Amino acid sequence: MLSVNYQIQIFSTWWFNNKPSYKMIRYGLFLAVFFGNTSFAKEEALNTLEQLSSLQGAKIKFELEQLPSGLWPTFIQLQDSHSLAKKVGTRGILLRIESDQLLVDFGRHGIIKVDPHQTNFFDELMAHIKSQKVKEFPNLALQIGNKLMRFDQGEESGAIRFEEIETKLLYILLYLDRYSPDQAQGLLDFGMVYSRLEKCYPNLIVILMPNDRTYYDFGATTSYSVPMIAPHMRRGYIDSLAHNIVTYPTLVACDANGKILARSDSTMTLKNLPSALESLLQLIGIDWISAVGKTNKKAEDK
Repeated sequence: MLSVNYQIQIFSTWWFNNKPSYKMIRYGLFLAVFFGNTSFAKEEALNTLEQLSSLQGAKIKFELEQLPSGLWPTFIQLQDSHSLAKKVGTRGILLRIESDQLLVDFGRHGIIKVDPHQTNFFDELMAHIKSQKVKEFPNLALQIGNKLMRFDQGEESGAIRFEEIETKLLYILLYLDRYSPDQAQGLLDFGMVYSRLEKCYPNLIVILMPNDRTYYDFGATTSYSVPMIAPHMRRGYIDSLAHNIVTYPTLVACDANGKILARSDSTMTLKNLPSALESLLQLIGIDWISAVGKTNKKAEDK
């Protein structure tokens, strides 16, 4: 159910924002993704490649943000010099597309926005459409999928296996700043909500991204089952995901490739975290009420 809603959201946004001059290009790419690797979709997509190449050569603006993230390359290689990473051939991980620029993590060179025409982006895109090159794992899953853990009882506690993460289609990242004891009950209530949500939508995962290591002490003490980024990697990956968090707590919803689908607003607190998550999911077409309702009813009955 989640995957259907997720695909409808992507395609409806993409389809209804067409501009006539790019209609054939988008139509071909739409068919390639929607129908999978059928010969019909391939033929339609291949018919658009020359037009896509001409866009690359002429450096005409193409609204890449509307491109389905399943077509994003995992790695980006510089083919032109860049002011911050001058070495041609430098390779980085594609985080996402922002305003038709590629946001790429170049490691020691930093996180840099580059013009796609300075890179191998279009070559990788066309190779993917032609099915000459298949992406093994989604971008975000590959980046953080083996860096997650949970505190739980028995065998469920500890590092989360990548095989479990690679099935996830929707990532909800919960950014937290400093821990204080008055947050404990809100976190515990949310843990109950999450356990129900996970059963309703097994392809969804919530991940805690805390600045403060004390959250891990809380997790160990309470056997907290909501996944977290590994403690020794939290600072590096909070920085490298570059979600530019201003207020805490904040929820950021991403697809498995790292495309940002929605964010919570600045009024969110840990006490209203379940309702904030519900609102966030509604923004991306997931109508979820039951888990919050059951938890609230249980609290009222006490």
